[in-house]
Amino acid sequence: MRRAHRFYFLIVLTPLAVLVAGNVVLNFWVDPLNTIRDHKLTTRTYALPALLAELELPAASEANFDTYMIGTSRSRWGHDIRQFPTVLNLGVDKATDRMIDNLLVGQLQTSSRAGVYLVDTMGLLQGVDRALNGRLVTQLLSAGVTKVSLRQLIGQMQSRFTPGPDASRDPNAPPEPVGVDLDFNQRMVTYMRYALPVRPHSQAVIEERIQRIKELPVSHDAFVLFYDGPFSPTYLSDPFILEALHQRANLWRQVLATSNATRPGPSGEERPRVTVAYVSYATPTDWDEPAGTEMWAEANWWDPLHFKPIVGRALLKQLMVDAAKIQQAMTHP
Repeated sequence: MRRAHRFYFLIVLTPLAVLVAGNVVLNFWVDPLNTIRDHKLTTRTYALPALLAELELPAASEANFDTYMIGTSRSRWGHDIRQFPTVLNLGVDKATDRMIDNLLVGQLQTSSRAGVYLVDTMGLLQGVDRALNGRLVTQLLSAGVTKVSLRQLIGQMQSRFTPGPDASRDPNAPPEPVGVDLDFNQRMVTYMRYALPVRPHSQAVIEERIQRIKELPVSHDAFVLFYDGPFSPTYLSDPFILEALHQRANLWRQVLATSNATRPGPSGEERPRVTVAYVSYATPTDWDEPAGTEMWAEANWWDPLHFKPIVGRALLKQLMVDAAKIQQAMTHP
């Protein structure tokens, strides 16, 4: 190649390379879709202070809490924990079962005191897992993602100088969802019809999740209560989804019963252990006492999947009551 041609290509390619590198750096730094953050949450072990910082939650001491909620946007949007000062909400939007289990393991392994962990079983089946399987590079190079990064960056810079109406908002208050519409609602129904039914591999997946938690070496006793939260009237009116909820709950109970029945007896060397249980609150018939009518009112749901704090308060109160009863029964049979 002649020197003039090489010089021409250098002039053309250098700005292009700089532009591509700038896109990658910007999208990695801003991470507008939380893909990189979710990647880390799914693969790294986080002690509580580091986890709070990663989730951009107010710093807090582990000594202030004895109960932790780990789950998806259902937990994040639906629970106002300001009335429960010893409960910490660690819900993450679009969390998968894989991420939820990783966060749970991290907290169990790094905790310096005994605790109760309320774990939502409704993690996504896909979501961030796709990014972990090779889509991260595509996102870093995406022009569309770069536009979102720029908008977020400009918005953050403007908010520093001109605080908006949310500047005085309590950082401990649950967020409110945005962009919920009829199309979103229909996608939620379609997803639930896909995600809820029991499949041939479902039992093995649940068994593996439970066994991993129970065999985890921990420094203090811990109690993990997996639960299915309430479902909206939109879902409960769908016979397919309703039947899937019942089958799902029965499978969890069956696996836990088998796991607890084969638990080894006391040995000469007592060590801290993790006790695991499950309960469903998915439908009105799952409650020992009739839940208030507000639980099943359409007005108290953001969309078919996400409940508002009025529902979350009733759920959290029942969770804490049942967790104490189950833990007592399993400790002193």
